[in-house]
Amino acid sequence: MAVSLRQLQHDVTDPLVSVVTLLQKAILFANKHKDQHFLDWARRELNGYNAPEEDADFRNLKGHCIVIKSDGRTLPIVWDKDDPKLKKRFVTLPLAEMEALLSGGSDKFAVTINVDPRIMTPMRLKPCDKIAFSLGRATLSGFLNAVRQRVLDWTMTLTAPTQNPQEVRRHILQVIDRLQEESSTYADDTAIADRLKISVEDTKGHLGILEQEGRIKLNKTMRGCSAGLDPTQRQLLREIAMATTALERLTALKQELQELAADPWSNVEAWTAKATPIVRRDWPDHIDDFQKAAKPPQWTALPCVFGPDEAENRARSDHINAIEKNWVQLPLIHATFANVNG
Repeated sequence: MAVSLRQLQHDVTDPLVSVVTLLQKAILFANKHKDQHFLDWARRELNGYNAPEEDADFRNLKGHCIVIKSDGRTLPIVWDKDDPKLKKRFVTLPLAEMEALLSGGSDKFAVTINVDPRIMTPMRLKPCDKIAFSLGRATLSGFLNAVRQRVLDWTMTLTAPTQNPQEVRRHILQVIDRLQEESSTYADDTAIADRLKISVEDTKGHLGILEQEGRIKLNKTMRGCSAGLDPTQRQLLREIAMATTALERLTALKQELQELAADPWSNVEAWTAKATPIVRRDWPDHIDDFQKAAKPPQWTALPCVFGPDEAENRARSDHINAIEKNWVQLPLIHATFANVNG
């Protein structure tokens, strides 16, 4: 049975559609979208819970404990101290049983509790007597409406505009940066997915692309993967965040290049590492020429006459190397990068 998003949202607000039927339809739709987190929750609702869970706080229902006698009579349990914790209980019943309680005409409903009666009351009870938790009709209706609301909230996330993949990857980089601030280790793929509310599989796909672009370091393990930014990339990320357009980013890089000296060459390599992902993303038609120009050069030796003073010889050699770099390689990068424009 095919289920559309519009039909699902209509059923949420239709009181004639039972909550059980609504959740069954939602499972079909969630399975199509591979939303494992929603699927796990919906199946627990249908099958019942083994123990209280934080993800289902709406099952903590208000009521009071009673004794159901073997002859059908009910007796309230009274404690010496008024403890609010005893007036609320996580109800684990399957959703169908919860919904079936409302089918009768009563305003009070009793859900049996599997506990030792001696813990709950000092009253002398017979073997057939049971401890139960009494719920009002309004409380039970509120629980079922909470399930409907959760399904509705989930469908609203599915109707949100689809983000541009590049925008998603930009957010991933920002999350990695924040996670690295909180911990010295690389960010786990599940932690990244949780921050962005996207699937782990989608996160892994984006991380793979970011690794190919040279923007992150990726560690793959048996359980998944983790990603991190080196100091240069983290600094670049912050600078990119300050520049709102591709042209602004390009202008900033050109300004840095104009102020750059070729000696030591490590300064040029650091600038190149910063510029490469920007050119690749914003100006992909120029990336090949840029990478060719930015390759570490094969240095040639210019003629040089050395004397007996070792310190003077070293200074002269360094001076010649600087001349060679400034005259040959750096101008080539300048010329190539000047062709990258908007």
